[in-house]
Amino acid sequence: MGKKSINLRGHSHGRLKPMPRQFDVASTISVAVLPLAVQSRGTGAVSSFFGPITLAWFLVMEAAGVVHIGGDLPILPSFNPVYAVTFL
Repeated sequence: MGKKSINLRGHSHGRLKPMPRQFDVASTISVAVLPLAVQSRGTGAVSSFFGPITLAWFLVMEAAGVVHIGGDLPILPSFNPVYAVTFL
């Protein structure tokens, strides 16, 4: 399986039907511009909106990672700080 990454266009990946290119570009621009457009309302308003979304995103990513640890048990020593120091 190839490497996967999370990037600005990641919001449109994984769809059952691919988006036409013009919609993909427009949605990518809106994802990039929308947070900057509402920033004038203050960081408190922005964080109260995006905070729960970000928390849900990280919880989903954590759950997906924990589920897949069992498939690659040799990764477990990487959680040991001693291993990190000896690696350096």
